[in-house]
Amino acid sequence: MPEASHWWEFEQFVREILERTPGIRIIGGSDSLVPAGAGKDLGFDIEAERSGRPLLIEIKSQTPQTSARLRELSSQLSAAADRYMRTAGGGRHPDLLAAVPGVLSRTKRATAALPRDMEIWDGRDLQRYARALGVRVPVFVASFEGEESAEDREPAERLTSRLTQIRPGRDDAVAYEKWCEDTLNFLFCPPLNPPIVQRRDDTGTNRRDLILPNYATRGFWHFMLNHYGAAYVVAEAKNYTTPVSKPAVLQLANYLSRHGTGLFGMLVTRHGIDDGARWTRREHWVLHDKMIIGLDDDDMQQMLLTKLAGNDPADLIQQRIEDFRLRI
Repeated sequence: MPEASHWWEFEQFVREILERTPGIRIIGGSDSLVPAGAGKDLGFDIEAERSGRPLLIEIKSQTPQTSARLRELSSQLSAAADRYMRTAGGGRHPDLLAAVPGVLSRTKRATAALPRDMEIWDGRDLQRYARALGVRVPVFVASFEGEESAEDREPAERLTSRLTQIRPGRDDAVAYEKWCEDTLNFLFCPPLNPPIVQRRDDTGTNRRDLILPNYATRGFWHFMLNHYGAAYVVAEAKNYTTPVSKPAVLQLANYLSRHGTGLFGMLVTRHGIDDGARWTRREHWVLHDKMIIGLDDDDMQQMLLTKLAGNDPADLIQQRIEDFRLRI
């Protein structure tokens, strides 16, 4: 995600691409992102025409990494289209476009079930258009596909391929746990320390799959240390064939303590968590300050792609926590 100071630079970057794209005409003053008679008052940033059809553009400086965020973006633009049709659009249904600086996986786009008249230009799309049009690209926009560092590309591709070969279920549970260890190591170490595997507590009753020590002195993981007690990040790998349920949350919550590992844990799953698990983690947050999030295959692949594109994969975890807390 670009820093707060970059939001204006990103919006001007997108505007320049739109202005130079054949067939697109921006409506409104060239010195303003707010078009005459519409714009932010109706829920979008730029009004344009593309090949004679109305086009409404929303520019997000933070890339929506979760399915919930993508659905919210879709709802925002769909509502803006309805308002536009009733007022400035004269009843014409507009096309919808969102521009984001990061990268979005195909599975994230698919699971968000975006409407047919809405498209997303992510950082790699914008890189491609900018090169064709001679537009300078801000440094925080996702790297162009194929130009990632070999140091990141090879392990990311290898990890993605390995996941497709691990079948959900008991038989491949050990292989999945090893995959989670290697993937979390690649994604978050540093700033976290490499995972400690299969560590039991003094009583021998609690065996944590993966523990990532957190000695971060800045950034997201430093914030997690200070505000969520994440002295150690506890991750449980669940290679279930269905969404995990309440017992998995209770198990992980039992591993978390203020004077032990800390109060933050992740359930790394194949298909996410069910409604019972969601309510249980809500109770443990409200009553015991224990923050537990669930990650599924789509989330893990999205974070691998984000890392590959030169951005911070922890953005997804940040947004997952925000989504959870803002629903309480």
